[in-house]
Amino acid sequence: MNTKRSISMVAVMALVLVAATVSPSLASAQKQVEGKFTLPCTTYWGTTILPAGDYTFSVSSVSQHGAVLSVRGEKSMRVTVIANNNSIVEQNALELKRSGSAAVVTKMYLAEAGISMQFRASASARELVAAATTPPQTELAKIIVTD
Repeated sequence: MNTKRSISMVAVMALVLVAATVSPSLASAQKQVEGKFTLPCTTYWGTTILPAGDYTFSVSSVSQHGAVLSVRGEKSMRVTVIANNNSIVEQNALELKRSGSAAVVTKMYLAEAGISMQFRASASARELVAAATTPPQTELAKIIVTD
């Protein structure tokens, strides 16, 4: 009987220790950044093609280096991405590689959260850039954070 009570005490203490360790991680997982931006032209973002226009977004961190990005506008998308929070980010912007009337999103910078995210271009976006008659220009689309 005494052994069972000791085992129960150890189990309860272990549970409390685990809860104390996990709680800060869960609190940081709730961090969310919201904002808006305007895409100047048809834009390839990963496997999604978004028409020019106004969009809202939210970024929720799910781990120390992972985030879920949701974009809403005329067309919507949701993607899990690796977020680099070890770099110095001085602005809120989308980095676009633009060629003619189309662009490809390559990075997102969020100064308030201190993170940058890099996006891989889809095969069709890479073909678009390769087929361009003029070299693509890097352009920054301003992001307004509405937190």
